[in-house]
Amino acid sequence: MRIEKYWGWYEILNEDPHLVVKKVFLNPDSISPLQYETRVTKYWTLIEGSGSVCLGKPDKSTWQTIAGSTWKVHDKMMHQISASKDGLLYIEIICGNIADNNTVVYEV
Repeated sequence: MRIEKYWGWYEILNEDPHLVVKKVFLNPDSISPLQYETRVTKYWTLIEGSGSVCLGKPDKSTWQTIAGSTWKVHDKMMHQISASKDGLLYIEIICGNIADNNTVVYEV
């Protein structure tokens, strides 16, 4: 099932108490909310498109990214991803204590 958001959409491909696998698409020139989670680690693998990834403080930790890139988002690490003019498709794997995860969003 596809879940529509203002920034794009995602589909949950697999889910259990310790693992969630999502297919995520960011609309062209869109940006995800700046956020962090507790008790989980995320892995991103970019499939199509390009953009930028922020891991940590937004003004100091932003990198350009393209299809084929992989990123690890540690527990309690602020993160945000943005798409270029073509959009961005990636796979997100969330590992850890999914039931006790607490997401903190800094901006909507």
